[in-house]
Amino acid sequence: MRKKASWIFTLAALMMILVLNGCSRREMPILGGEFDIVIKNGRVMDPGTRTEMLADVGIRNGRLCAIVPPGEELEGRDVIEARGLVVAPGFIDIHAHEGKIEVVMQAHVLDGVTTMIGGNCGGGPYPLGIYLDKLDQNGSLINYAGLSGHSTLREQAGVKDRYAAATPKQLEEMVRLAEQEMTAGALGISYGIAYVPGTPYEEMLVLARVAAKYGGMTAAHARSGEIGQEGIDSFREMIRLAQDSGIPHEFSHIGSTLGKSDNMDKFLAEMAQARARGVRISADIYSYLATGGAIGSAIADPGFFERQGCRPEDIEVVRAVKIDGKILMEPGSRFKDEAQFYSVREKILSREIPESGMMAHVIAPDKAKLGIGSPFVMCGSDGTPGHPRLAGNFSRFLGYWTREQGVVDLMTALSKTSTQAALFLGLSNKGRIDLGADADVVIFNPATIKDKAGFGQDSMAPPEGIEYVIVNGKITVSRAKLVPGVLAGKTIRRTWAIPGTA
Repeated sequence: MRKKASWIFTLAALMMILVLNGCSRREMPILGGEFDIVIKNGRVMDPGTRTEMLADVGIRNGRLCAIVPPGEELEGRDVIEARGLVVAPGFIDIHAHEGKIEVVMQAHVLDGVTTMIGGNCGGGPYPLGIYLDKLDQNGSLINYAGLSGHSTLREQAGVKDRYAAATPKQLEEMVRLAEQEMTAGALGISYGIAYVPGTPYEEMLVLARVAAKYGGMTAAHARSGEIGQEGIDSFREMIRLAQDSGIPHEFSHIGSTLGKSDNMDKFLAEMAQARARGVRISADIYSYLATGGAIGSAIADPGFFERQGCRPEDIEVVRAVKIDGKILMEPGSRFKDEAQFYSVREKILSREIPESGMMAHVIAPDKAKLGIGSPFVMCGSDGTPGHPRLAGNFSRFLGYWTREQGVVDLMTALSKTSTQAALFLGLSNKGRIDLGADADVVIFNPATIKDKAGFGQDSMAPPEGIEYVIVNGKITVSRAKLVPGVLAGKTIRRTWAIPGTA
């Protein structure tokens, strides 16, 4: 049986030989010539075809141009010895946030991410076209594509009250701005309904139909993460939006919204039923058991602890809380009681003190496992500075949940970290280790890959085990260190209809 499997892999490898300047699949394969990069003796894993083989990989002009059995003597200006390492598609973070983009991208690329999808949870840069232009001009570490945020559109249209619906005139302006953003290349519309709870469903649907007009998608932080019926109603609203708009929908970070109760079980079952009816809905989840957010947000309105099913001691602050120049709470410290929490919140709302941010250790491990194991759920970081998910999300997914917990096998995990997102978004040249694909590659040690970021002061610690990251054919991370001066990332502007087929 082993000999047969080995023969099949060797045959597959031989069929994948192609060495040409343009790497076109339509041209005849010709061996010879120097590559920009050669990866030798790697354990090549392509989740798109579920193919695994020992092979050498040749990269030229930003594309994968040769995948051959070891010993074919490919020549390259840079040679990476990958014996004992996995060669896989660069990770695609389907749920990312911009923040200070240079800091965010550095954390991402050290964690193996080569493409990030920003503008999530209703926020993100505006106008998107100008933001993309600046990235093009200044250069970026990784590839970037963005959604247009509903909350941002509300602000631009003059909606100041997060508990109020937009007026007809304001909504008309939001539609105009949404069309502007879609024309500029936005992937679609994102919502952070939990942060603007006054948003009626009809307002969401109107903007979703703008996205539909341009072939886009929607993504949403659901209206509620409550443990009861409101949580159920909230995920059903997401399914309804996908069904009524007729376009793909990405349900954001389901661990933080559904991972505290049996709502996770119920949602996964109802999502499967919806998909069987042809509704294009998927979801993403991050690798940690703590949520993140702002104490001054609508999520933390009175009744927060009852709605979330948590206690004050489950909540830690991200940054120090200072009152009258004295430190009341150090980063990482937790609240003593509800009175202290709401006292700090009132001071944040009145702008007596700045927002400190919070992390709530409330996600149940068994519910996270359910989400991670679902075939319709992808890996996304929801990463922001202060929470370890920015720097360690993908390494934790592969190290803790895959290798140690065995929730999914490695090939499936690699699909969830790259290929599924590429298929959902229609990024046809990404998420694959295949001839002609973009040379976005991560090379890691499957035996040692592990997140090192923690809660508190070490939240930005880079992971262990990710040895090389290649972005568009340029070595950006070498031996787990950032290569100075390399800015090979590209902006991605949607010109196609998002398929939503993951």
